[in-house]
Amino acid sequence: MMATGYIHEALKYAKEGKPFRDWFYNSFLRAYGVCISLRDSDVKKTPDKFKVSNYHLKERTKAEKELELLNDMTLEEREVYGKKVKEKDMKKWREYIAKDKKEYELLRNYQAESKKMIGILRDVNNKDFVHIIEGLKEQFDKAFSDEDDSYWENELNKSSNKSPLDHYNGKVKSAKWNINYHKKEYKKEVERINDRNKFLKKIIDCLSKLHDLEDESKQKKKKGGLKKTI
Repeated sequence: MMATGYIHEALKYAKEGKPFRDWFYNSFLRAYGVCISLRDSDVKKTPDKFKVSNYHLKERTKAEKELELLNDMTLEEREVYGKKVKEKDMKKWREYIAKDKKEYELLRNYQAESKKMIGILRDVNNKDFVHIIEGLKEQFDKAFSDEDDSYWENELNKSSNKSPLDHYNGKVKSAKWNINYHKKEYKKEVERINDRNKFLKKIIDCLSKLHDLEDESKQKKKKGGLKKTI
């Protein structure tokens, strides 16, 4: 017998004298549907009910407090705040540009070697190497394109050209967006969890019926044994 994957797990459960329903609910079910998020989890027992995460509630509350703080600022405070945001943003974009340049230098030799390797693979003239050549070329072409550089440079220029009040208004806009986003996502999360719990209840009901059938089978065997004894 070649017991692999979930059947290997079933064998472990069986050796420990655990019933089929334990393996089905706590192991096999994790490969499908609403329980798949638990597939690589360290949690050994599948819950009877999933709980709604409070992540979006926390993030919404955080954004609401930020918006309240921003709205309560005087014009002078907004200018000072916007100036700090501008300085922080420009520092961030400069760091990204410097990081990219450093990474480019580290990979220069790899880029040169990749071109040589593509030439060697083409000389071998093996059709199985085509996807390797294309993949290698695509990855290095993408890595050494100027897209990221120009993006960071553009963001740096945008930050530089904005006034402190522009940066302040950007934070207000961002806070409002976050409030709306996390409000919608929390509603979706509640709906998802409700659907998952409905599914779990059906599975639990089915396993309960299986348990009842097992009990009935045991009772019949007992009665049959008694009759033979008599």
